[in-house]
Amino acid sequence: MQHWGGIEMEETYRQYVIRSGASPMLTCDEWKPIAQVNWDENRQQRVKQWNFYRGFPTYIAAENAGHRIAKKWIDSQVEGEE
Repeated sequence: MQHWGGIEMEETYRQYVIRSGASPMLTCDEWKPIAQVNWDENRQQRVKQWNFYRGFPTYIAAENAGHRIAKKWIDSQVEGEE
């Protein structure tokens, strides 16, 4: 499958919305993850994003890595509230 990069995966997880994808790295033939988490807090929209510097050999591998990191971050936020 041909990918040009961008966010393609979206999932609601523990009342947070995860958007993830990948973009091509300019310095090598690899992909870097894109991950963003959105949630509402005190009636305001909040966003958490990451800048990744590690490359992955495929779009799917990079997208999945970003998604996993976003879920771990959400878990740490939710566990801190409990």
